[in-house]
Amino acid sequence: MDATGALEHVGRVLARRGRSLLALDNLEQLEPGALEAVAALLERAPKLVVVSTSRVVLGLPDEVVHRLLPLAVVGEGSADPPALVLFEERARAVRRPVADSERDLARQVTVHLEGIPLALEMAASRLSLLSLPELLVRLAQPLPVLTTTRGPCAERHATMARAVEDSWKLLTDGDREVLAALLVFPSGFTREAAESIVGTGASAAIDRLLDSSMLHVPTTEGRLAIYELVREYVSAQRRGAALDEVLARRHARWFAAWAADRAHLLGPDGETPRCDAPTPSAALRDLLADEPNLGAGARWASRQADDEAECLRLELLWALTPVRMLRGRLDEHASELEGALGEAPDRSALRIRARLALARSLHELGFITAARSAYERVLAALEDGGTLVEGAAHATLRGTALVGLGRLRSGLGEWEGGLACFSRARGLTGAGERVVRLADACFEFFGGEIGIARREVEAVTAYVVECRKHGDPRELAHWLTQLGRIESELARKRESAEAHFEEALVVARSTGDLRGEGFALFGLGAHLLVVGDRSRSASVLTEAERMLFDAGARRARAWSLGFLGVALTFDGEENRADRVFDEAIYLLQDVADAPREALVRGFRAVLREGVGDLDGARADLDRARSLVPPSSVYHAWTLDLCAAVVDIGAGAGSESARALFERLGCWGDRRPVVPAQAASWPWQKEMYEPRIALELLARAMSRVGGRRSELRITRDGSAVVLPSRERVSCTGRVKVQRVLAVLAQAREAHPGVPVSADALIAAAWSGERIQPSAARNRLHVTLDHVRKLGLRDVVLRSGQGWMLDPAVGFGWLSAED
Repeated sequence: MDATGALEHVGRVLARRGRSLLALDNLEQLEPGALEAVAALLERAPKLVVVSTSRVVLGLPDEVVHRLLPLAVVGEGSADPPALVLFEERARAVRRPVADSERDLARQVTVHLEGIPLALEMAASRLSLLSLPELLVRLAQPLPVLTTTRGPCAERHATMARAVEDSWKLLTDGDREVLAALLVFPSGFTREAAESIVGTGASAAIDRLLDSSMLHVPTTEGRLAIYELVREYVSAQRRGAALDEVLARRHARWFAAWAADRAHLLGPDGETPRCDAPTPSAALRDLLADEPNLGAGARWASRQADDEAECLRLELLWALTPVRMLRGRLDEHASELEGALGEAPDRSALRIRARLALARSLHELGFITAARSAYERVLAALEDGGTLVEGAAHATLRGTALVGLGRLRSGLGEWEGGLACFSRARGLTGAGERVVRLADACFEFFGGEIGIARREVEAVTAYVVECRKHGDPRELAHWLTQLGRIESELARKRESAEAHFEEALVVARSTGDLRGEGFALFGLGAHLLVVGDRSRSASVLTEAERMLFDAGARRARAWSLGFLGVALTFDGEENRADRVFDEAIYLLQDVADAPREALVRGFRAVLREGVGDLDGARADLDRARSLVPPSSVYHAWTLDLCAAVVDIGAGAGSESARALFERLGCWGDRRPVVPAQAASWPWQKEMYEPRIALELLARAMSRVGGRRSELRITRDGSAVVLPSRERVSCTGRVKVQRVLAVLAQAREAHPGVPVSADALIAAAWSGERIQPSAARNRLHVTLDHVRKLGLRDVVLRSGQGWMLDPAVGFGWLSAED
């Protein structure tokens, strides 16, 4: 019987059987004639159902395609992602289970392999010889690693390279050329971009490549991508082939024009969207999605030596600025902008926009001198009349530069100069509405710091409304935070302030804005600190500091550290607070923020007074006063309040402190009270920092009023009777007992003479071998425990040692007592 007869016979048999199921594996491997045979069987047996696996869509009549997508690498809710579940299950078969400490590495493997089940199984099989860190390193070039010899695997499944090769061989020459051309996209891309850059014939080829599983749709937004394993294989096939410079130039040219259309909608100097243009939020999402393409185009252009490539590079880097602001890569971005701009004169709108982007990046990074120079260079170029920029664009760019320079100068304490910049920007004829409203908001916001503004809430609210209407999400998140702070500081509208902080967080998270989210958390944390929610404040500020660190926002990170140090001071975590203040001061010095450094040093002086380090407290105050800008009343007043706390700790100054309270109308019945609203502030504004300092002073005054005359300690340090007559047991806390005993003996023998750190370490850790740095850390922890017994006001630090306050009476406590 020939093939035709056999086919007729099988068809009749299947037809007589009625409903039947025929399962075929890897049907794409059959010759086209065999596929025609399957089609003939389906025609002769109408109730026959064929279920097949295939790497390509077969194109048979009535074919229903069910695509088997990669496993999800992100789980829903708290559930583990399916890709991780499969990888860990296969890993258990060849080695011990993946430990909890290794799960993050395992997740990285699943993400790197894009959730492809066969690749995950092969990677897991290598764990019989490799550790997870070693596997991750080798997966930088995955195809040589992804092999298996376990079990009766078919040859085509023995290596991932063979699996990809089989699919490659099924493609036509034309589809292979299109797939190779698509390598110009470093990651995902849209169909529009592919058709425009690769050519009009790419559309049909893309459909076939999707059907052949060489491309996939990694998101719900319709973007396409080449599997990384396929990318590596195709790159290897073309190794040695010359780079298609025409294709690379077309890629850079298309993305420069596409990105410019979107970047022009963002920022205070952005254009009003056309009716057919994307919204600023959508424009930002587009730029974020295509960041790899913009970066690849800019890098290609940097290697060329012609005028067009130079312009393409500037256009792409300028468009990348809002993306890098969000993603925390500003240091790298600023360096690229500097290299692209060079020292050529800034005459075109493109160069001026790029220079302005550089100024913003440097300002955010805290490189104040370089940022100031960049802002001033932009203004000089616009004001000397030698540029090619005219009309509304000229006024808008000039206004944006003036606002940036004004913010920079205000941050340095040069308030008069900063306000002058804002005033000039407000008065520019032809500048965009957003720039004018921003300048007005900045004038009122920063003017409030020296007591000359009266419309802070109104002006900032107006700019927030403008941001909602036309501005981009970054501006909206930032100014919602500023509005929340103003409402918290000046209007004491707690619910409204917190609502604006929460909205800022939602807006920032919607675009992955690390800087915006961290800044909003900083605003919320500072607010919670002032309203008395201390434990939550410390937690929120800690998270804010982490996010601002990731975003590279050094100035804002330094501010959050300063407030975190205060929160920890209130909570009695002196050691951690001291470390946090140190880091804040270091950063503030690095970004030349002298006004805020003065405030942080004032608060650290209060901390040092609390642990008995009066010399250190006075040194901080002296340095702080030298940093206070002459025009700032509230900075000087805050330091006066902090100085009063230090005076109280030194045994003097209670009367001057009382006078400060009386000046604020906060003193009654001889006890300090921090009221809901002080009667009169010297600068007519209720800023956060002096309110915090006032509460610290109130706490110090209450402490003085409650101090009793005598402290009694057993000779072995096992028990203490506090000045308040409360008895505290130290039994079982050997190190605490030893330190207390040494301090008590020194208090009796030499009142007022501190015990050195070395002497305390020798007593507490007698006979133990310990590194000096570790010993001092342990001593600080032990002294912290001692102070928490109720001796916070009695154990004082002086110079390099510690002592019991000589002003407090002392006596020995017997076991019978």
